[in-house]
Amino acid sequence: MLKKTLSLLFRTEETRKIALALLTEVRNRQNIENPYSSAEYHEFCKKNNFSEASYQSVLSILRENGLLVKSGGHHEGKLEINTYFVQQLLIELFEFLNAKYKNPEES
Repeated sequence: MLKKTLSLLFRTEETRKIALALLTEVRNRQNIENPYSSAEYHEFCKKNNFSEASYQSVLSILRENGLLVKSGGHHEGKLEINTYFVQQLLIELFEFLNAKYKNPEES
């Protein structure tokens, strides 16, 4: 589903690739002592052969849509995947479908 979500947010294969790489980097580092810092984007872009302008555009879209959140300062800020986004998406989907979740084990 992540690839489908990214295809809704990003028009080109290049920007979807950047988004997936960034989300993966953030995910892999968000629960360790060295979370991904916004100041690392130069190295990240160079390592992955991404243009910095495309990276900044992708980052902006991910933050605007709530998939990533940044805490801390402008350059020192740490990026994290916003799990609240997923929870809100499920709530809105169930409300839209007018569906109620029922645990099959409680039947």
